[in-house]
Amino acid sequence: MATQPQSGIVQLGSLVEQLLKIGGLFYAAGFLVILLHTARFNVPVIEALHFQNILAGWPVGAIATLAYLSRSVIAWPLPPPGNSRHKTNWKLGLLIVGLQLVGLLAIWFVIRPFMQGQSLYLRIVITISALALGNCVSLFQARTNRFSTGISVFRSIVIVLAFFLLAAVYTIWLYPRIPQSFGGGRPAQVRLFFKAPERSLLDASGPSDDHDTAPETVYLYYRTSDFMLVSKEQSSEKPLVQIPLDQIHALVWLQSHSMLH
Repeated sequence: MATQPQSGIVQLGSLVEQLLKIGGLFYAAGFLVILLHTARFNVPVIEALHFQNILAGWPVGAIATLAYLSRSVIAWPLPPPGNSRHKTNWKLGLLIVGLQLVGLLAIWFVIRPFMQGQSLYLRIVITISALALGNCVSLFQARTNRFSTGISVFRSIVIVLAFFLLAAVYTIWLYPRIPQSFGGGRPAQVRLFFKAPERSLLDASGPSDDHDTAPETVYLYYRTSDFMLVSKEQSSEKPLVQIPLDQIHALVWLQSHSMLH
C-alpha cells in the first residue's frame, strides 16, 4: 500500500522535471529571438531574467517540443555497437565539431559576393541552411557506413542547427508581425509623457532646459525593466532611441496592441 503514494510522488517529480525542461527550452528560444530581433536595430538586448523571453520563444519552443516528442518516428536509430566500424571516441567527435566551424566560415565567405545588398539575417539563414544540409548528408553517410561516433555527433549538430534556423526564420518573418501582448515584436504606437526637462530626448538637439512636458507620439519597439526602444517612424531603417524608464512619467497606448491586423 505504501508503494502507491511513492509511485505517485515519483511520477509527479518526473512531470515537474519535464515541465521545467520545456520551460527552459521556451526561455532559451525567446532569449535568442529577442537578441536577433533587437540586433537588427543595432541595439542587441541581453537580459537574462525576463519573463518576456518565455513569451517570445513559445512558438519556437513548441515546435521543438513537438519534434522531440515525435523523435521515435523521425530519428534514425543508432546501429548496434557490435556492427560499428569504429567505437565512439571523443577525438573524432571534436574533429567533426572543428570541421563544422571551418565549414561555417567557408560558407559565409563563399556566399558574400552573391549577397551584396542583402540583409544580414538572410545571409545567416542561408549559411545555417547550407551547413545543416551538409550535415544531413553526412549523417546519412555515417548511418549507411555505421560509424557510431559520426551518427551521434552529426545528429546533435543537425538538431542544434535546426533550432537556430527555426529561431532565425521566426525572428525575421513572423516575430515582427505578432503583437507585443502575445510576446511578439510588432511596433506599437504610444504617447510618452516625459518628466521635465527630458521631453526632448527624441530630438536631434538633445534635452532642453524648458520644463514643458508635452507628450511625444512614438512607436515602441521593445521595452525592458530599465529602458524602452522607440522611434518616431515605423521603419526598420530608422535608428531607435533608448530611453530610460525613470525619465518617463506616463505611457498611453494609442492603438490596441492585442489585436492581429
